[in-house]
Amino acid sequence: MIKYLIAFVGLLLVSGCSLAPVKITPSTAGELRGQSLTTDMYPPPDFVDTTPGSALLGGLIGYAIMAKKGEGIVQKDGLQDPAVAIGTQLAESLTRVYGMHVVINTAQLVANDTPAALAKTYANARFLLDLKTTNWNLVYFTTAWGTYRVIYAANFRLIDTETAKILAQGTCKESPDLTPTLPTYDEALANNGVILKKMIQDDVVACVKDLEANISLPKLAYPAALSKAAN
Repeated sequence: MIKYLIAFVGLLLVSGCSLAPVKITPSTAGELRGQSLTTDMYPPPDFVDTTPGSALLGGLIGYAIMAKKGEGIVQKDGLQDPAVAIGTQLAESLTRVYGMHVVINTAQLVANDTPAALAKTYANARFLLDLKTTNWNLVYFTTAWGTYRVIYAANFRLIDTETAKILAQGTCKESPDLTPTLPTYDEALANNGVILKKMIQDDVVACVKDLEANISLPKLAYPAALSKAAN
């Protein structure tokens, strides 16, 4: 029974298809400079609350129970899809590096995520930053059942809405290692999920960093003089 439980949790950890990194090239960078940029938003993803008891059920029934428990946590603690914060931070980085300007997204939630459909829906800007959560999970360690972490995965695409071409893309998969500072289940959810929210924020920071590396986004956002002044 234990080996099946571990296998089921492992499946949750790796769920979500990865995108092979497509990096920004000098040619791509030239296309981005000074152009408009917008972001999209997907329907709220499942936040899966994985405890040993619910994981033992396995399959679709077990997943449905864990997703329902996770939905309760999202509502009680006011959690937001991390993709929103990640998309906002990546948009800020792109505008800082390439002088792009952000157009506020007034479109509906994404229903069709093909590049062609997205390009049509978000044609109010030249480029679309498409950011989708593929896995979001509060889960125990199979080697330390009393200790919990938040794992997170997302796919990123930068789409030219004039051509529906993907100019850059990448995937982040955040799965913190076991450390003495990670909480128990009760600790993570105590005080309206203060520690849980911190773990989610840590994943957001790591995901932004990973995606920027995926697409080779330059780290130097300002001329040297301005950079020193900002510091």
